[in-house]
Amino acid sequence: MGSIVGIFTATDKHLDRNLLLRMRNAITYSGSDHSYLEITPEDGVGLAHVPLISRDLTADSYQPMWNSNHTRVVVFSGTIFNCLEIRDELETLGFHVQPNSDTEVLLKGYEAWGTEVVDKLNGTFAFAIWDRSVGRLWLARDRFGEQPLYYFFDEVHSTFIFASELKAILEHPVVSKAVDPQGLQSYLVFGYVPAPLSLVKGVKKLQPAHSLIIEAGKTPELYCYWQLKQVATLQSAPEAEIRDNLRSRFELAVKRRLDRNSHLSPAALLSGGLDSTLVVGMMSKLLKEPVHTFSTAFEIGSVDAEIWNTNPNQCNSDADVAKAVSAHFGTKHSQLIISGRQDLIGTLRRCVRNFGEPHSNQINVTMILLAEWLKEQGIAVVMTGDGSDAIFGGEPRHQLDMQISLLQKLPRWLRNLAYANRNKWPLKDNFNPTAFRRVDLAPLTVERLNTWFTYSKVEFNHLLQGEYATDTGVIDSIYQDLLKRLLSNNHITSNQDALLYMDLKLDIEESNRMRAYKTSTPAGLASLTPFLDYQFVEYAMSIPFARKVGWQKDKQLLRETFSDLLPKVVEKRKKYGWRSPFGSWLKDYLWQDVCGLIQTLPETGIFTPEVCNLIQDYQPANSRQLWSLLTFAIWHQEFME
Repeated sequence: MGSIVGIFTATDKHLDRNLLLRMRNAITYSGSDHSYLEITPEDGVGLAHVPLISRDLTADSYQPMWNSNHTRVVVFSGTIFNCLEIRDELETLGFHVQPNSDTEVLLKGYEAWGTEVVDKLNGTFAFAIWDRSVGRLWLARDRFGEQPLYYFFDEVHSTFIFASELKAILEHPVVSKAVDPQGLQSYLVFGYVPAPLSLVKGVKKLQPAHSLIIEAGKTPELYCYWQLKQVATLQSAPEAEIRDNLRSRFELAVKRRLDRNSHLSPAALLSGGLDSTLVVGMMSKLLKEPVHTFSTAFEIGSVDAEIWNTNPNQCNSDADVAKAVSAHFGTKHSQLIISGRQDLIGTLRRCVRNFGEPHSNQINVTMILLAEWLKEQGIAVVMTGDGSDAIFGGEPRHQLDMQISLLQKLPRWLRNLAYANRNKWPLKDNFNPTAFRRVDLAPLTVERLNTWFTYSKVEFNHLLQGEYATDTGVIDSIYQDLLKRLLSNNHITSNQDALLYMDLKLDIEESNRMRAYKTSTPAGLASLTPFLDYQFVEYAMSIPFARKVGWQKDKQLLRETFSDLLPKVVEKRKKYGWRSPFGSWLKDYLWQDVCGLIQTLPETGIFTPEVCNLIQDYQPANSRQLWSLLTFAIWHQEFME
C-alpha cells in the first residue's frame, strides 16, 4: 500500500530533484519517513514512492525497486492477494523471488510475461514500470479502482507526469490551476468526478482495469485489459450450484486477504448491516482468534428529522445491531461516538485536503474520523463489506427499477387506473409512486439509467456562469459509453442488470473506492474489500438480477446463501444504509462557516451570485446540495487560489 509519483520528460528543467520532492511531499503524510525517489537523467525519468506510515518495511520493499541488471525499475502501491501463487509460478520459470514481496513479484513477473503480467494479478494496485531496454513507461490500475492514479501529458514540452493523488500533480509547473467544465458538471451531478475526468483541466484519471504506455516523443496509449463479459448469463444453472459457488468464492476472497495480512490483528468495520456481518462472520469462521470490530454512532440533531422525513435516530439504527452481531460472533467490539461539537469544519477541511479534489458524500467526515481513531487503536488493516449492494441489488433504486419493469408489462389503461386508485388497492405499499412516474422510460436507455442521479442537471446549471454554464453533454456521454461497453460484451435484456453494472462502474469504482483510499491512506490504514475480489465479482455478476432479488426483498440470494452465518437480528432486517446527521452538522455547528464559504463561490468566476440564495432561503431538503457546494468551496480555496 502507499502512493506513487513520477515524471517522464525530454526537458531537463521538468526533471528537477526538488520538483519531484515537492510532488512526493504533497502526499507524504505525517509519520511517513520511509519515502524514496530515483532519478535517471539519461532516461528522463524520475520516480518516487510513499509507503503507508504504519507498515513495517523489509529491505526488499524499498522503492523504487530495480531489477538485477538495472534495466527496469518499478514503483508500486497496493497489495497482490495471489502474490504467493504468482511467486510459485515464477520459481518454476527459474526466477528467485523473496517471500511476501508484492513489488518484486510484479517486477519479475514483468520480466517473465511483459505487460501480460497484469492479467495474473488479483489485488489492489497502481504501478509504473520504466523499461529502459525499450524506452517505455508502463502504468496500470486495478480492476475496480481501489488504488487511484492521475496523469497529465504536456505535448508541448513532451512531459508526462503521474501520481496517486491530484495534489501531487498540481505541484508541477506545467499544470495550470484551472477548473475543467466537464469535471465540474460531473461533480455537481454525481457528487464526485468519474474517470477519466478530473476537476483540473488537462489532468486525467487512469480508468480502472486500464493500462497506459508512453514512449519518448509519443502520446500516451491507453489499453483496457479486463472487462465483465458474462453479465447475467447463468439463466438456468441450478440454485444449489450457484449458492455453493458463491460461498466458496467468497470464502476464498476473505481467506486471501487474511493470509496476506496474517502478521496483523484481524479487524473489520461492523455496521450491523448484512454485508459487514457476512464479512465478520466469515472471518470468525476462518480464524481461531477473535476479530476486532469497530462501528460508529452519532449525536443527533433536530434538523435531521426534517431531512430524512423519518426518525432521525435512523443514523444510529446500525449501531445497536452491530453490538448484537459482535456478541453473536464473540468479537472484540469498540464504538466511536461522533459529536457535532467536535471541530467539524477542521475535519472537513482535512478531509478535502486528503482527497485533493471535492467528493460530496457526507459520510467522508465520519470515515476520516474513524480511520484516525483506528490508527490510535493500532489497527493497520481493516476488512469492510463494501461493494455488495452494487452486485446483489441492495439499493432502493434497484427495487424501484424492478417495479418500473413490472408496470411496463401492463396495458397503459390499466397502469393509469392502478395509479389513480393507488391508495385504495391492496398492494398500495408495494409500489412507489416514483415507479409510476417513470414508467414511460424504455429499458436499456441512457434516459432510464440516468434517472437515478444524485442531482439533476437543472438543479445546478442555473447557478453556473461563463463556460461552466454551457451543458457539455458529459453526463449523457458517460452513460452512453458505459452502456455501449456493457452491450457490446454481453447479451442482456433486463434493465436491472444494466443498472447493477452502472452502479458497479460509477458508485463503487469512482466514488466508494476513491473514498475508502483517500480517507484511510493518510491514517496509514489499508481497507480491504472481499466482495470486490474480481473473481468473485465475475461470478456474482453472471447471475441475473431476477435470481438475486425478490419482491420487496433486497439481496435475497445473498441472504439465503449465507443464512447460517447471519444472526436473527440481521437476517430479515431492512436496509438503512450508513448515514451521518449532516443536517444538524450544517445548521447547528457549521452554519457560520457554510455561509462564509458559499458567499465566496461567485468570486471564483464559476458560480453566479444566485448561489447565495441557497443559504438565504435555506430548506432542509437542500442540505445535500449545500454540502456539495461547501466541499467545492473548500477545495477551491485549498488548491486553486
